[in-house]
Amino acid sequence: MEDVNKRLMRLWERTSNEYLNGLMPFFLDEFKIDAVLYIGINPSFSVKGFEKGLRDSKKYSGLDVAKFYSYPKSEIFSLKDALEIENIMRAEYPYFNSFDDLLEKSGVPWDHMDLFYVRKTSQDELKKLIFEKGEELNNFGQEQLCITKEVLEGIAPRAIVVANALASRIYKKEFGLEQFDENHGCYFSQISGQKVPTFLSSMLTGGAMDAFSKQRLGWHLRKVLREYD
Repeated sequence: MEDVNKRLMRLWERTSNEYLNGLMPFFLDEFKIDAVLYIGINPSFSVKGFEKGLRDSKKYSGLDVAKFYSYPKSEIFSLKDALEIENIMRAEYPYFNSFDDLLEKSGVPWDHMDLFYVRKTSQDELKKLIFEKGEELNNFGQEQLCITKEVLEGIAPRAIVVANALASRIYKKEFGLEQFDENHGCYFSQISGQKVPTFLSSMLTGGAMDAFSKQRLGWHLRKVLREYD
């Protein structure tokens, strides 16, 4: 993902600071092969969240994350550390627990990425950074999404679950998902010349989806994976 991360930095360098929230973009590590890919809308940024997630890390406990991720200037930032920190946060942050739950120890690996890379916790505030009017993406939003599309082409996921209502609407439009497959009960994305089962959903955490809907989504995902195995 080195080339992708360089592209993200070049995008940040030519984008007005008013769109960047004063923070580095979210950088990507290598992805798992033949995995279910969960897609969110964008990375949040909570100093308290980082402090909690990193408190047991000998290397990063006590790190001033606001200073570390500061943009355009951070004297302590390094990409290697950033990738390590994000992997620690993935293991510690409850948001990711539901992804395991949906697959119910099926042995199918999963990975995660967001459509956009700008760090913003409030979705309403994010909209101001990526939309021109309504839900029409501005240039900044389009350029981030272009990077995401190229990443997807490179990793060719086994299945996709878009786990955010706004992200699902954007994905459906930007990836041209017009035909709902009545036989399988999902959409199919065309990625690297392959049809990839795609589930559009709301968030799995924070009360956006009730336990029964989540159970049904997990059953449906596993069923389609078996059919496409």
